[in-house]
Amino acid sequence: MAARSMRVPSVLRIAGVYVGSVVGAGFASGREIWSFFARFGSFGLIGIAAASLLFCIVAPVLMRTMQTKGISQYGDMYRRYLSQKAASILDSATTVYLFCVLSVMFAGSTSLVSSVLGLGSFWSAALSAVFLIALAAMGLDWVATASSLLCPVLVVGICLLCAERIFTGPIALSAGVGPESVAYRAVGSSVSSVIYVSYNMLLCLGVFASLASARHTTAELVGGGILGGAVLGIMSLSVLVTLTAEPVAAAAADMPLLLFARRRGGLVYGLYLAAVWAAMVTTALSMLLSLMSRLGDSRIAQLPRHRKSRRRNNCWLGPALVVLCVPISYVGFAMLVDRVYLLFGLVGFLVLALILRSSYAFR
Repeated sequence: MAARSMRVPSVLRIAGVYVGSVVGAGFASGREIWSFFARFGSFGLIGIAAASLLFCIVAPVLMRTMQTKGISQYGDMYRRYLSQKAASILDSATTVYLFCVLSVMFAGSTSLVSSVLGLGSFWSAALSAVFLIALAAMGLDWVATASSLLCPVLVVGICLLCAERIFTGPIALSAGVGPESVAYRAVGSSVSSVIYVSYNMLLCLGVFASLASARHTTAELVGGGILGGAVLGIMSLSVLVTLTAEPVAAAAADMPLLLFARRRGGLVYGLYLAAVWAAMVTTALSMLLSLMSRLGDSRIAQLPRHRKSRRRNNCWLGPALVVLCVPISYVGFAMLVDRVYLLFGLVGFLVLALILRSSYAFR
Protein backbone atom coordinates (compact mmCIF):
# COMPACT_ATOMS: atom_id res chain seq x y z
CA MET A 1 0.00 0.00 0.00
CA ALA A 2 1.13 3.56 -0.74
CA ALA A 3 0.55 4.59 2.86
CA ARG A 4 3.16 2.06 3.92
CA SER A 5 5.77 2.90 1.27
CA MET A 6 9.07 4.32 2.39
CA ARG A 7 11.22 6.73 0.40
CA VAL A 8 14.82 6.62 1.55
CA PRO A 9 15.49 10.35 0.92
CA SER A 10 12.49 11.25 3.09
CA VAL A 11 13.67 8.94 5.86
CA LEU A 12 17.14 10.51 5.75
CA ARG A 13 15.66 14.01 5.79
CA ILE A 14 13.47 13.25 8.81
CA ALA A 15 16.41 11.67 10.62
CA GLY A 16 18.60 14.67 9.78
CA VAL A 17 16.07 17.19 11.05
CA TYR A 18 15.59 15.12 14.22
CA VAL A 19 19.33 14.89 14.91
CA GLY A 20 19.78 18.58 14.13
CA SER A 21 17.08 19.52 16.63
CA VAL A 22 18.88 17.68 19.44
CA VAL A 23 22.52 18.40 18.62
CA GLY A 24 23.09 22.01 19.58
CA ALA A 25 25.67 24.02 21.45
CA GLY A 26 25.07 22.18 24.74
CA PHE A 27 25.65 18.80 23.11
CA ALA A 28 28.60 20.00 21.01
CA SER A 29 30.31 21.51 24.05
CA GLY A 30 30.16 18.12 25.77
CA ARG A 31 28.46 19.60 28.83
CA GLU A 32 25.10 17.89 28.29
CA ILE A 33 26.56 14.39 28.06
CA TRP A 34 28.83 15.03 31.02
CA SER A 35 26.01 16.34 33.23
CA PHE A 36 23.57 13.56 32.42
CA PHE A 37 25.80 10.53 31.84
CA ALA A 38 29.59 10.80 31.79
CA ARG A 39 29.86 11.98 35.39
CA PHE A 40 28.63 8.53 36.40
CA GLY A 41 31.66 6.96 34.72
CA SER A 42 31.23 3.52 33.19
CA PHE A 43 27.69 3.41 34.59
CA GLY A 44 26.85 6.16 32.14
CA LEU A 45 26.71 3.40 29.53
CA ILE A 46 23.46 2.25 31.15
CA GLY A 47 21.95 5.69 30.74
CA ILE A 48 23.21 6.07 27.17
CA ALA A 49 21.73 2.70 26.21
CA ALA A 50 18.38 3.60 27.79
CA ALA A 51 18.37 7.07 26.22
CA SER A 52 19.20 5.63 22.79
CA LEU A 53 16.28 3.23 23.05
CA LEU A 54 13.94 6.02 24.15
CA PHE A 55 15.14 8.29 21.33
CA CYS A 56 14.25 5.51 18.88
CA ILE A 57 10.80 4.89 20.40
CA VAL A 58 9.37 8.17 21.68
CA ALA A 59 10.02 10.27 18.55
CA PRO A 60 8.19 7.88 16.16
CA VAL A 61 5.31 7.56 18.63
CA LEU A 62 4.94 11.34 18.91
CA MET A 63 5.15 11.91 15.15
CA ARG A 64 2.70 9.09 14.48
CA THR A 65 0.28 10.52 17.05
CA MET A 66 0.51 14.00 15.53
CA GLN A 67 -0.02 12.63 12.03
CA THR A 68 -3.04 10.55 13.04
CA LYS A 69 -4.68 13.40 14.96
CA GLY A 70 -3.88 16.05 12.34
CA ILE A 71 -1.76 18.13 14.72
CA SER A 72 0.41 20.65 12.87
CA GLN A 73 1.55 22.85 15.78
CA TYR A 74 2.84 21.88 19.20
CA GLY A 75 0.30 24.23 20.77
CA ASP A 76 -2.46 22.06 19.29
CA MET A 77 -0.88 19.12 21.09
CA TYR A 78 -1.17 20.89 24.42
CA ARG A 79 -4.76 21.99 23.84
CA ARG A 80 -5.86 18.54 22.72
CA TYR A 81 -4.40 16.50 25.54
CA LEU A 82 -4.18 18.96 28.44
CA SER A 83 -6.81 20.90 30.33
CA GLN A 84 -7.18 24.62 29.66
CA LYS A 85 -5.54 25.46 32.97
CA ALA A 86 -2.67 23.05 32.40
CA ALA A 87 -2.15 24.37 28.86
CA SER A 88 -2.08 27.95 30.20
CA ILE A 89 0.47 27.02 32.85
CA LEU A 90 2.58 25.25 30.26
CA ASP A 91 2.40 28.28 27.99
CA SER A 92 3.80 30.44 30.79
CA ALA A 93 6.43 27.79 31.51
CA THR A 94 7.42 27.91 27.85
CA THR A 95 8.13 31.63 28.14
CA VAL A 96 10.29 30.99 31.20
CA TYR A 97 12.01 28.15 29.35
CA LEU A 98 12.88 30.39 26.39
CA PHE A 99 14.46 32.93 28.72
CA CYS A 100 16.39 30.22 30.56
CA VAL A 101 17.83 28.84 27.32
CA LEU A 102 18.67 32.40 26.24
CA SER A 103 20.54 32.84 29.53
CA VAL A 104 22.40 29.54 29.12
CA MET A 105 23.53 30.37 25.59
CA PHE A 106 24.46 33.92 26.59
CA ALA A 107 26.58 32.58 29.45
CA GLY A 108 28.28 30.12 27.10
CA SER A 109 28.99 32.83 24.53
CA THR A 110 30.37 35.11 27.23
CA SER A 111 32.62 32.32 28.51
CA LEU A 112 34.05 31.71 25.03
CA VAL A 113 34.60 35.43 24.40
CA SER A 114 36.41 35.69 27.72
CA SER A 115 38.68 32.71 27.03
CA VAL A 116 39.53 33.74 23.45
CA LEU A 117 39.96 37.49 23.92
CA GLY A 118 41.24 37.36 27.48
CA LEU A 119 38.65 39.85 28.73
CA GLY A 120 37.15 39.93 32.19
CA SER A 121 33.66 38.61 32.88
CA PHE A 122 31.98 42.02 32.79
CA TRP A 123 33.51 43.19 29.51
CA SER A 124 32.95 39.80 27.90
CA ALA A 125 29.28 39.93 28.91
CA ALA A 126 28.97 43.53 27.72
CA LEU A 127 30.52 42.71 24.34
CA SER A 128 28.29 39.66 23.94
CA ALA A 129 25.22 41.71 24.85
CA VAL A 130 25.97 44.46 22.32
CA PHE A 131 26.66 41.90 19.60
CA LEU A 132 23.47 39.95 20.34
CA ILE A 133 21.29 43.08 20.37
CA ALA A 134 22.78 44.22 17.06
CA LEU A 135 22.11 40.85 15.44
CA ALA A 136 18.56 40.76 16.81
CA ALA A 137 17.84 43.98 14.95
CA MET A 138 18.47 42.08 11.70
CA GLY A 139 15.46 39.82 12.27
CA LEU A 140 14.86 36.06 12.25
CA ASP A 141 15.05 35.11 8.57
CA TRP A 142 18.78 34.48 8.42
CA VAL A 143 18.90 32.66 11.76
CA ALA A 144 17.12 29.56 10.43
CA THR A 145 19.49 29.39 7.46
CA ALA A 146 22.54 29.77 9.68
CA SER A 147 21.27 27.07 12.05
CA SER A 148 20.65 24.62 9.20
CA LEU A 149 24.20 25.17 7.94
CA LEU A 150 25.78 24.89 11.38
CA CYS A 151 24.12 21.59 12.30
CA PRO A 152 26.06 19.39 9.83
CA VAL A 153 29.29 21.14 10.83
CA LEU A 154 28.66 20.38 14.51
CA VAL A 155 27.70 16.75 13.83
CA VAL A 156 30.78 16.11 11.67
CA GLY A 157 33.01 17.99 14.11
CA ILE A 158 31.78 15.97 17.09
CA CYS A 159 32.23 12.68 15.23
CA LEU A 160 35.75 13.51 14.01
CA LEU A 161 36.88 14.89 17.36
CA CYS A 162 35.61 11.87 19.28
CA ALA A 163 36.87 9.39 16.68
CA GLU A 164 40.37 10.85 16.85
CA ARG A 165 40.36 10.66 20.65
CA ILE A 166 38.99 7.11 20.67
CA PHE A 167 41.31 5.68 18.02
CA THR A 168 44.53 7.49 18.94
CA GLY A 169 44.41 7.65 22.72
CA PRO A 170 44.10 5.05 25.46
CA ILE A 171 40.47 4.39 26.30
CA ALA A 172 39.54 3.37 29.81
CA LEU A 173 36.09 4.06 31.19
CA SER A 174 36.46 5.45 34.68
CA ALA A 175 34.23 4.69 37.64
CA GLY A 176 33.25 8.35 37.70
CA VAL A 177 34.13 11.25 39.95
CA GLY A 178 32.98 11.82 43.50
CA PRO A 179 32.23 9.47 46.40
CA GLU A 180 28.84 8.22 45.18
CA SER A 181 28.05 4.53 45.59
CA VAL A 182 27.72 2.04 42.76
CA ALA A 183 23.95 1.88 43.27
CA TYR A 184 23.67 5.67 43.10
CA ARG A 185 25.62 5.80 39.84
CA ALA A 186 23.56 3.04 38.23
CA VAL A 187 20.20 4.47 39.29
CA GLY A 188 21.27 8.06 38.63
CA SER A 189 22.35 7.25 35.10
CA SER A 190 19.06 5.47 34.38
CA VAL A 191 16.95 8.33 35.73
CA SER A 192 19.08 10.81 33.78
CA SER A 193 18.25 9.01 30.55
CA VAL A 194 14.53 9.62 31.06
CA ILE A 195 15.04 13.27 32.02
CA TYR A 196 17.43 13.90 29.13
CA VAL A 197 15.16 12.38 26.50
CA SER A 198 12.11 14.17 27.96
CA TYR A 199 13.89 17.52 27.77
CA ASN A 200 14.84 16.97 24.15
CA MET A 201 11.43 15.64 23.14
CA LEU A 202 9.77 18.74 24.62
CA LEU A 203 12.23 20.79 22.59
CA CYS A 204 11.42 18.82 19.42
CA LEU A 205 7.61 18.94 19.59
CA GLY A 206 7.38 21.85 17.17
CA VAL A 207 9.73 20.15 14.70
CA PHE A 208 7.85 16.85 14.97
CA ALA A 209 4.56 18.64 14.30
CA SER A 210 6.00 20.15 11.11
CA LEU A 211 7.32 16.78 9.94
CA ALA A 212 4.05 15.01 10.75
CA SER A 213 2.02 17.58 8.83
CA ALA A 214 4.24 17.29 5.75
CA ARG A 215 3.65 14.70 3.04
CA HIS A 216 5.45 11.87 4.77
CA THR A 217 4.09 8.36 5.15
CA THR A 218 3.84 6.66 8.51
CA ALA A 219 6.67 4.33 7.52
CA GLU A 220 8.90 7.29 6.72
CA LEU A 221 8.16 8.99 10.03
CA VAL A 222 8.82 5.81 11.97
CA GLY A 223 11.93 4.96 9.95
CA GLY A 224 13.31 8.48 10.24
CA GLY A 225 12.61 8.57 13.97
CA ILE A 226 14.36 5.25 14.56
CA LEU A 227 17.34 6.17 12.38
CA GLY A 228 17.67 9.58 14.01
CA GLY A 229 17.48 8.02 17.46
CA ALA A 230 20.17 5.50 16.54
CA VAL A 231 22.48 8.26 15.27
CA LEU A 232 21.93 10.25 18.47
CA GLY A 233 22.73 7.14 20.50
CA ILE A 234 25.99 6.53 18.63
CA MET A 235 27.03 10.17 18.95
CA SER A 236 26.18 10.24 22.66
CA LEU A 237 28.18 7.06 23.22
CA SER A 238 31.17 8.52 21.38
CA VAL A 239 31.11 11.67 23.51
CA LEU A 240 30.70 9.63 26.70
CA VAL A 241 33.70 7.41 25.90
CA THR A 242 35.77 10.50 25.09
CA LEU A 243 34.87 12.31 28.31
CA THR A 244 35.13 9.38 30.72
CA ALA A 245 38.68 8.67 29.54
CA GLU A 246 39.72 11.80 31.47
CA PRO A 247 36.96 12.41 34.03
CA VAL A 248 38.88 14.86 36.22
CA ALA A 249 39.69 17.17 33.31
CA ALA A 250 36.16 16.87 31.90
CA ALA A 251 34.57 17.64 35.27
CA ALA A 252 36.65 20.79 35.69
CA ALA A 253 35.83 22.16 32.23
CA ASP A 254 32.70 24.14 31.37
CA MET A 255 32.92 22.75 27.83
CA PRO A 256 34.79 19.42 27.93
CA LEU A 257 34.84 18.70 24.19
CA LEU A 258 36.31 22.14 23.53
CA LEU A 259 39.04 21.28 26.03
CA PHE A 260 40.01 18.24 23.95
CA ALA A 261 39.75 20.26 20.74
CA ARG A 262 42.09 22.87 22.23
CA ARG A 263 44.64 20.16 22.90
CA ARG A 264 44.39 19.18 19.24
CA GLY A 265 45.05 22.81 18.39
CA GLY A 266 45.45 24.38 15.00
CA LEU A 267 42.69 24.66 12.45
CA VAL A 268 40.62 21.89 14.06
CA TYR A 269 40.31 23.80 17.32
CA GLY A 270 39.66 27.11 15.56
CA LEU A 271 36.88 25.72 13.38
CA TYR A 272 35.23 23.77 16.20
CA LEU A 273 35.40 26.75 18.53
CA ALA A 274 33.83 28.98 15.88
CA ALA A 275 31.07 26.43 15.18
CA VAL A 276 30.16 26.03 18.87
CA TRP A 277 30.18 29.79 19.44
CA ALA A 278 28.05 30.38 16.33
CA ALA A 279 25.61 27.70 17.50
CA MET A 280 25.30 29.45 20.85
CA VAL A 281 24.70 32.82 19.20
CA THR A 282 22.08 31.53 16.75
CA THR A 283 20.28 29.63 19.52
CA ALA A 284 20.33 32.71 21.74
CA LEU A 285 18.97 34.80 18.88
CA SER A 286 16.17 32.33 18.23
CA MET A 287 15.20 32.39 21.90
CA LEU A 288 15.43 36.20 22.10
CA LEU A 289 13.31 36.81 19.01
CA SER A 290 10.77 34.20 20.13
CA LEU A 291 10.51 35.91 23.52
CA MET A 292 10.07 39.31 21.91
CA SER A 293 7.31 37.90 19.73
CA ARG A 294 5.52 36.18 22.63
CA LEU A 295 5.76 39.13 25.01
CA GLY A 296 5.02 41.67 22.29
CA ASP A 297 1.92 39.74 21.22
CA SER A 298 0.60 39.29 24.76
CA ARG A 299 -3.02 40.12 25.54
CA ILE A 300 -2.06 43.38 27.20
CA ALA A 301 -0.11 44.47 24.13
CA GLN A 302 -3.17 43.78 21.98
CA LEU A 303 -5.43 46.18 23.87
CA PRO A 304 -6.33 49.27 21.75
CA ARG A 305 -4.56 51.74 23.98
CA HIS A 306 -1.37 49.69 23.82
CA ARG A 307 -1.23 49.04 20.08
CA LYS A 308 0.39 52.37 19.23
CA SER A 309 3.19 51.80 21.71
CA ARG A 310 3.75 48.16 20.75
CA ARG A 311 6.48 48.88 18.20
CA ARG A 312 8.18 51.30 20.58
CA ASN A 313 8.04 48.75 23.40
CA ASN A 314 9.62 46.08 21.20
CA CYS A 315 12.56 48.42 20.64
CA TRP A 316 13.53 48.21 24.29
CA LEU A 317 12.20 44.73 25.03
CA GLY A 318 15.08 42.92 23.28
CA PRO A 319 17.87 44.94 24.93
CA ALA A 320 16.12 44.62 28.32
CA LEU A 321 15.98 40.83 28.04
CA VAL A 322 19.66 40.66 27.06
CA VAL A 323 20.67 42.95 29.93
CA LEU A 324 18.84 40.62 32.33
CA CYS A 325 21.08 37.81 31.09
CA VAL A 326 24.26 39.66 32.10
CA PRO A 327 24.07 39.01 35.87
CA ILE A 328 22.81 35.47 35.24
CA SER A 329 25.90 34.75 33.12
CA TYR A 330 28.01 35.05 36.28
CA VAL A 331 26.47 31.78 37.46
CA GLY A 332 28.44 30.05 34.72
CA PHE A 333 27.58 27.99 31.65
CA ALA A 334 28.14 24.62 33.32
CA MET A 335 26.00 25.39 36.37
CA LEU A 336 23.18 26.76 34.22
CA VAL A 337 23.18 23.70 31.95
CA ASP A 338 23.15 21.39 34.97
CA ARG A 339 20.20 23.15 36.61
CA VAL A 340 18.09 24.43 33.71
CA TYR A 341 18.19 21.26 31.63
CA LEU A 342 17.37 19.13 34.66
CA LEU A 343 14.40 21.32 35.62
CA PHE A 344 12.86 21.36 32.17
CA GLY A 345 13.64 17.70 31.71
CA LEU A 346 11.34 17.01 34.66
CA VAL A 347 8.70 19.33 33.16
CA GLY A 348 9.09 17.58 29.82
CA PHE A 349 8.62 14.18 31.43
CA LEU A 350 5.36 15.22 33.07
CA VAL A 351 4.04 16.81 29.86
CA LEU A 352 4.97 13.87 27.65
CA ALA A 353 3.54 11.40 30.16
CA LEU A 354 0.20 13.22 30.09
CA ILE A 355 0.19 13.47 26.30
CA LEU A 356 1.19 9.88 25.63
CA ARG A 357 -1.18 8.50 28.24
CA SER A 358 -4.07 10.31 26.58
CA SER A 359 -3.11 9.41 23.01
CA TYR A 360 -4.20 6.34 21.08
CA ALA A 361 -0.67 4.97 21.17
CA PHE A 362 -1.21 3.60 24.64
CA ARG A 363 -4.73 2.32 24.20
